Amino acid sequence: MCDDAHWDDTFSALSFQKKNIKFSNRLSLGVSMKNIRFAFLAIGIIFTITSLLCSQTDLQGQIESLPGIISVERIEPDSEYVEAFKIFIEQPVDHKNPDGEKFKQKFYLSHKDDTLPMVIELDGYNIDYNRRNELASLLKCNKIVVEHRYCGESVPDSLNWNYLTIEQAANDHHKIIEMMKMIYDKQWVTTGISKGGQT
Repeated sequence: MCDDAHWDDTFSALSFQKKNIKFSNRLSLGVSMKNIRFAFLAIGIIFTITSLLCSQTDLQGQIESLPGIISVERIEPDSEYVEAFKIFIEQPVDHKNPDGEKFKQKFYLSHKDDTLPMVIELDGYNIDYNRRNELASLLKCNKIVVEHRYCGESVPDSLNWNYLTIEQAANDHHKIIEMMKMIYDKQWVTTGISKGGQT
């Protein structure tokens, strides 16, 4: 026969075990919830980084797939831009004879977002680096800076000076603009320096 003290001890032991089981379940549930939250956070971070890398890779791939592009080199953008590239395009020496001699023309692209306008600066001489443009900074948009034909790295093998004309340079610029509009189809603003400003 059991006395009241025995029942009290048994009841206390059962209550203690029940509390331990509840605490243990809460503890494991809490750890599981922390693990689940951490997993979702990690997945979110990985997705964001992957999206950024893919968008950068996609832009370079889009440029490389444009007609006439010779090379696309990723360069360090300045603080205003997300990405920047040094690009060479094949141009005819004489646009009236597009199947004739060719040369490579250099330009720089600074990218913020393809939904923003584009400022293209047409230079009259060589460009040694991807320099800033006041108009693009004011408008907070994408930017292209084009090196003039027969200058810097944009020189044909045979220097026939008859093709160093405003008309030929204007055709160079037109080709770059029409090609890059395949990616940047919003508003365009054209500005220039020296001979580039005349075209």
